[in-house]
Amino acid sequence: MHYRPMTIEDYDAAVALWLNTQGVRLRDADSREGIARYLQRNPCLSFVA
Repeated sequence: MHYRPMTIEDYDAAVALWLNTQGVRLRDADSREGIARYLQRNPCLSFVA
């Protein structure tokens, strides 16, 4: 498995995973724009595999 920092290009795949994960709920802050702002404020703190 390869781990790397998340980029906004990973957003669609991440949301698809979150929506299909029992117990995970999305909020307004989880919009594409919200996640883009979060990734800009917190570089290299979110990862994808």
